[in-house]
Amino acid sequence: SLAERLEKGGALSLHGLAEAAKPFGITLVALAAGRSICVLASSVKQQELFHSELAALSMQKSGFTVCSLPELDLPLAEGRLPDLELISEALATLSTVRSSVGLPILVTTEKGFHQPLPDPKILEAMTRHVRVGDHMDMEKTMAALVAFGYEKQPQTVSGRGQFARRGGILDLFPFQGESPLRL
Repeated sequence: SLAERLEKGGALSLHGLAEAAKPFGITLVALAAGRSICVLASSVKQQELFHSELAALSMQKSGFTVCSLPELDLPLAEGRLPDLELISEALATLSTVRSSVGLPILVTTEKGFHQPLPDPKILEAMTRHVRVGDHMDMEKTMAALVAFGYEKQPQTVSGRGQFARRGGILDLFPFQGESPLRL
């Protein structure tokens, strides 16, 4: 039965279910399981569709957080830089899953599921929390940013993964941020 399979944590296929009904099926499985689940989509297009449909079904009201883990095409061996938008999305997803804000419904593809990801302990070690009124050593902060892969800019930041210092002001555009921060 479905309940027994969910208790054992086994895989469940929605193959044969109409495409339009699959997000509803995923919702029912998540609610019946009462724990986080991983949804493997057959393509990136289906992944995006599932993610948007599940988010539209307001799973957050049921204690779930819907997040999408993209396929990271890491072209470093080919001499190209990785897509910062995809890395940003992956970091945000990993952060959401790690922070346990609701039970995650992780939507990805088979390639995304099997790709290597950073150890959560390493991500935690690289995370810095800054609050209003905190004092920080500017030189140590900038050295840490460079060690974490941020690129120092001479005046202003224009994209993710950049920082710039002007006097006692530090502008930082986080990898997973939508806009830069001023510290």
